[in-house]
Amino acid sequence: MNSDHTTIAGLRHQTAAVNDTELHFVTAGNHGTPVLLVHGFPETWWAFRGLIPLLAAHHRVYAVDLRGFGDSAVAGADYSSAVAAEDLHALVEHLAVGPMHVVGQDVSGGVVYRLAATHPEDVLSLTAIESGLAGFGAERLADVTRGGAWYIGALAAPVSLACCSRRKPKPSSATTCTRCTASPVLPSRRQTSPSSPARTAGPADSPAPRGSTGGCSPRVNSSTRWPGTHHCDFP
Repeated sequence: MNSDHTTIAGLRHQTAAVNDTELHFVTAGNHGTPVLLVHGFPETWWAFRGLIPLLAAHHRVYAVDLRGFGDSAVAGADYSSAVAAEDLHALVEHLAVGPMHVVGQDVSGGVVYRLAATHPEDVLSLTAIESGLAGFGAERLADVTRGGAWYIGALAAPVSLACCSRRKPKPSSATTCTRCTASPVLPSRRQTSPSSPARTAGPADSPAPRGSTGGCSPRVNSSTRWPGTHHCDFP
């Protein structure tokens, strides 16, 4: 387990090998009915950092990083809400604490709804926070070519923002990313077009955040919190 996890007092960090992946989650509380918190996009369990201590006074709380987010394993090209729901089902079985109060936020509302529909035995209650279900028009927000929210497409772009760490590569450890063909060149946060050419990191770039791993990592770095299935984290 990564000893550099971002955390708050009273939390326990754990991982579970389930459904052919590895999920990271935090837990708090020692009694009461179990609660499973599932974050939205582009977030991690950290979105619930203020809620977890309040719930933990009366419940056993589990807040998971979905596959491809936070400190959970990378998501593959076939990742979908159906896969995410099966991940959660496998996690509930792994925890062996019985059915849970399931809370989904934002885009995970569809995931927890699918979990409840396909595995009702896992769910004591279902709460969706600022969530919408696909098929009723909300998904059009992601279509930036037809008036959708620009930031959804930008955050989901696999290359344009995945390397926006704004830190200088070390000349002695120059790394080439075979996934996005980026040599130690970092795009500027000021660039707004995904097709804009990358610029070489200059003296004004900030140093690497604490906890960065270096190299081309298929994991969302816990300090930068960029979502997706691929993260270029140059040293």
